Amino acid sequence: MKKNLIIFVLFLIAGIYSCKKDVVEYPITYSSYSISDPTIKIYTRNGEVTSSVLVNNIVNRYQSNLNKLENDKIKEKIVVTYISEDSTELTIDKIKEDKLRSVHEIDGVIYLEKQDTSIFPFGPLFKVQDLNKYYPLYYTETFAPPGSGYSKYSRFKECFFLIKNGGKLKIPMFDFFWIHNTGYLISTPEINNSFKEDGLNNFFVNDTMIIQEYLIEMK
Repeated sequence: MKKNLIIFVLFLIAGIYSCKKDVVEYPITYSSYSISDPTIKIYTRNGEVTSSVLVNNIVNRYQSNLNKLENDKIKEKIVVTYISEDSTELTIDKIKEDKLRSVHEIDGVIYLEKQDTSIFPFGPLFKVQDLNKYYPLYYTETFAPPGSGYSKYSRFKECFFLIKNGGKLKIPMFDFFWIHNTGYLISTPEINNSFKEDGLNNFFVNDTMIIQEYLIEMK
């Protein structure tokens, strides 16, 4: 009887110890600390430019416009603090957002969703958002009123995207450079997303696009 009681107590202690190990203590903070080597690709509406000579010529011509990726500048630039399993604080350039974001994980992608809804007007042609692989979880489009100068309005809850890879968190990023057929360059750097080539379907025929894609690592 005494032996059975001792065994029971040992099992009980082991169970309590196991439960304690599974307890996650918050807050948990992740900070940006390094950038992966970028991948630079050139696209037209017909798809990716594969001629290395042509790619190098275009990259060299617009080298001064490309976003310079430096590890020293990215350290602690982005800070994600988990307040609980399903809520986070997001701080960028030492500015902390006023409201917490909710956390949703789908297929290895973590969506840090804002509480408030944003509205974005756009025209009937190409828009940068067409190139994004990940979209907000809440997203709707409505037709704009006649005379507004826009074709539609999108309503969405903005998300900050993270990728969970091998137990580590990484931030998908790309820089977008749109070279108009007149030679005019439109630059949109530091887009928090992964590039989606299908978005080129709405791209203008005679224009060229430079995509610089990279990952920011967190620890």
